[in-house]
Amino acid sequence: MIVVMGVPSLRPAAEGTLADGLSSRIAIAAAAAGATVQLLGMVGEDRAGDTLLIDLARHGVGHAALLRDPVHPTPILQDPVVATGGDGRVFEADDLLDAAELLVELPPEPEAPAPAGDVAHRPRMEAADLDLGLRYLVEFRVLVATDPLDERAARVVAEAATFANAHIVALVTAGSDVPEELSGATVLESPSADPDGAFARFVAGYAVALDRGADTAAAFTAAAETGGWEAALS
Repeated sequence: MIVVMGVPSLRPAAEGTLADGLSSRIAIAAAAAGATVQLLGMVGEDRAGDTLLIDLARHGVGHAALLRDPVHPTPILQDPVVATGGDGRVFEADDLLDAAELLVELPPEPEAPAPAGDVAHRPRMEAADLDLGLRYLVEFRVLVATDPLDERAARVVAEAATFANAHIVALVTAGSDVPEELSGATVLESPSADPDGAFARFVAGYAVALDRGADTAAAFTAAAETGGWEAALS
């Protein structure tokens, strides 16, 4: 089993609302490749969070360890324009949310949520949250951490992976430090943007190959050949 850790987002689309964000994309791609996947993360205690869980389930991604945050709302990725109607009408993100009857309970101004990339307004995964979620997921072979981990969180993840005899794949941003606790992990630098999902597919392919028993070098090669992404293995 593959565990993908991170805070997922919701994206309005012409055909409804979709689970999005790096953690969701990786989890969905891995599930589509036939792997058993659980998403360990946190969403808001709101209708957007409910909708996100439903969409993940539709894609075969488990959410037994997806926690709810009563303070921070579920991140919604709002593109300026997300679709154009067949009759030439332009649909804004808010229009599509209304059409989907998705009523998101937002805190009053000025506490309204910023874009999903604004960490201060997103649900937060603390070390205690990770420890709680991982208690539900004891049998896994790969753990993909898509969000930065501080020292305490990295220690929780490393201990859980050691207990499960699992490999950690840690995604980091350019120039960020890697906690010492993740010294045995595969560390990949996330791009600033992944519009076509190539990086997410690469990470998913790498995790799926590891889950099926390949060593890191073979898994990396297989993922690079099929994922459309080139990166350095560290």
